[in-house]
Amino acid sequence: MAQCSVPPKVGSMKAPAASADASPNSPLDASPVIASGEDFPTLLRAAIDREDDCNEVFPAALCFIIGATVMSAMKDARPVKKARLDPAPVLDTAPALDTANNSPSNPSRQQSRQHKKRRHARNKQILVNGYSPSAQTTQKCLSSAEIVQTTLDTATLPVASGARTALNKPAPQNPTEIPEIKRLIDDGFQYVACGTDGVPSKAPQPIVDRNGLIIGHIAGAPQDSTYDKEAKDLFKVIIEESDPNTFSKGELNHKRGNFPAVNFGFTLPNGFKHPINLENSHHEEKIRRISGCPGFRRVTAFQNAAFEFWNPGVYRYQKSRVEQLLAHDPELKRTTPKTIFPTTACNFRNVCCYKHRDTQNCPFGWCAITALGDFDHTLGGHLVLWELKLVIEFPHGYTIFIPSATITHSNIPVVDGDVRVSITQYCAGSIFRYVDNGFRTDRALREEDKKRYEKSQAQKDRMWRMSLGLLSTVQDLKIGKHPAVPLFQ
Repeated sequence: MAQCSVPPKVGSMKAPAASADASPNSPLDASPVIASGEDFPTLLRAAIDREDDCNEVFPAALCFIIGATVMSAMKDARPVKKARLDPAPVLDTAPALDTANNSPSNPSRQQSRQHKKRRHARNKQILVNGYSPSAQTTQKCLSSAEIVQTTLDTATLPVASGARTALNKPAPQNPTEIPEIKRLIDDGFQYVACGTDGVPSKAPQPIVDRNGLIIGHIAGAPQDSTYDKEAKDLFKVIIEESDPNTFSKGELNHKRGNFPAVNFGFTLPNGFKHPINLENSHHEEKIRRISGCPGFRRVTAFQNAAFEFWNPGVYRYQKSRVEQLLAHDPELKRTTPKTIFPTTACNFRNVCCYKHRDTQNCPFGWCAITALGDFDHTLGGHLVLWELKLVIEFPHGYTIFIPSATITHSNIPVVDGDVRVSITQYCAGSIFRYVDNGFRTDRALREEDKKRYEKSQAQKDRMWRMSLGLLSTVQDLKIGKHPAVPLFQ
């Protein structure tokens, strides 16, 4: 790819300040706001210290939520061993006594035991309620946001009847074409830089449509050395498992591009009567190494936490359906104990996607993409969102959320000698339909409960509008307004 000079960042602005009389559903004010002179990371650090006396699980989760906003050196909490809400283990919390002086013989061991007990309790809370920061910390995070404004009307996107999948048409034109960045900018695309002079930005960047709805998000990455190290370790493991001789022809060449890709977790494919665990017996060791890597847990936890913060309505809807399904069918296995995404895709060496839409994914849901590698993100690896007319820098370790079913997306290739891979979490829309049908497909519902089937069919025409009601504006998040989760039943 020919190199070109990268223009300055355009189309970003500071999030408008919340006001008492502001309408939460009105378009966002596009006027810039003068930034406060306060040191935001310092203020946030103080807020975290007040909220958590042991400085273990919650600050790390909060660091995930705000993306590239805080400097933190804390490790991510250890995940619980099981995906279900099992009873807390019985721990002997009584200190061992020294027979000579009747005092605790090992106070550091006692403290470690107490920390583990608190960590276990907080992990259970995350499983139930997700990652929930305080209102004060939320406001501080939102005040630093840089809005990426677009002109798209989300309601016009190509969605199938019932709003559980997207339409296959219109198909992307020239899907294998690899455009140059300069040509895209000349065609009116907005260039979104993730930082200045190669230094990653510390500000979250929500992507909003013409009505102010947050339809995507550039979450960045937690700015701490442990995350960067674990992300690099994960990248190393993926590269070690990238031997092309270990993949089938279909895994090497597919509609998304010519690079190895493996999906694992569970889903509901077309034609199946119930969700299934994806069969990957020939990649069992490969998946075990990748999913067992601490960096994999760290990256996927960040994806979940940022999703919950920036799209709480869809997050709660997806979480409730996935949890109901796992309770209904305990044989289904998710890729990490706390993730609300049923399926993960690992895209191996030199990932460069062609123009495509993942039409079987939920059209109002978000796909979480994390780029990993050794590459210059100012020269290649960009994410192109065609309907939004955006070209986004995508550095190593960064996470970006997009509605992959309805927005055509592709990549700019990295330059020769650079290497890029990615981890993606997503959810098929058929999972939601199955749960909302009382754990049945549409065909089974029609045969077993004709009255309920007819009711669900009558709702289909308005389901897309109802689904859009799950999305938030930045103003909604500032005033703490969370959309009500509909039953769709």
